[in-house]
Amino acid sequence: MSVNVKYKNNSIAELTDTGTKTLKTAGKYCEADIVVENTQDAGTTITDGIIVKSRDENGRVTEVDYYKSDGVVGEREFATGTGDWPSKDSLYGYLQKVNFKSTITEIKKRAFENLSLQEIPDLSNVTTLGIEIFYRAKALTVVVLPPNIKSLPGGMFCACDGLISIDTSNIENIGANVFRGCSKLTELLLPKCTVTETASYAGMFGDMAALTNIQIGSVGYGLSQAFSERNFNGNTQTGLTVTVFVKTDIVDTLVANIRNGATNATIVIKASEPVTYNDTEYAAGDTIITSTVETGGTT
Repeated sequence: MSVNVKYKNNSIAELTDTGTKTLKTAGKYCEADIVVENTQDAGTTITDGIIVKSRDENGRVTEVDYYKSDGVVGEREFATGTGDWPSKDSLYGYLQKVNFKSTITEIKKRAFENLSLQEIPDLSNVTTLGIEIFYRAKALTVVVLPPNIKSLPGGMFCACDGLISIDTSNIENIGANVFRGCSKLTELLLPKCTVTETASYAGMFGDMAALTNIQIGSVGYGLSQAFSERNFNGNTQTGLTVTVFVKTDIVDTLVANIRNGATNATIVIKASEPVTYNDTEYAAGDTIITSTVETGGTT
């Protein structure tokens, strides 16, 4: 087996299975930029490692193949910089695509934070997700989640301000700040969502300035607890319609909490199953209340 060692896309050495190293170019190199390529040859297969597939014109990594024998992507494994506001001055700061070559079942906290991902990696075998996995992945525009993903942990797409479309049709549970700062997203449909973060810090849909339509729940899928007053913070735009399905009488609290942030929205509360509100029975699918800024609430 012969393995080629590259530095910024230029071959600098060759390794053989006998341990022989042939230096092709003399000089000093930054260790973080040295990449071993051609990891499968003559029957030898890699089980763990990151293989560079492409670079941009400046030699920055844009695509990698990822091998992990235990199926776990580690905390901040690809994340760029340090702290809450990392820079892109790192090996993977301009990474656009990650190809999972192993069966990945778990992705830990902030694994892909602040990257230039243009698409999410294959999540079809993932059963466990950490928080803020794609935090500030600003190049993401369209996301299609596989049907096995039914829960979105806190901050998963927080500050993904390039996102214009996401398929959340199978999502049942969402966490705090999950879509906060997705400022280009115009529509968000969560027809199966019945569990939302209720803590006061939640901010699930905050600062979504382009949002015009959001639906949470549907017939057969309703909330039993009202989320907090901070979940729509910063959504002062006109033309926004918020539709929520409920299965218990949480109507007044829910309307007040939505209105706290979505100050100009039309708020529609519907019954996901038979619900009694103000001594009136509502069947599944019925509109319980429609609240506008002008009316303050019309049943």
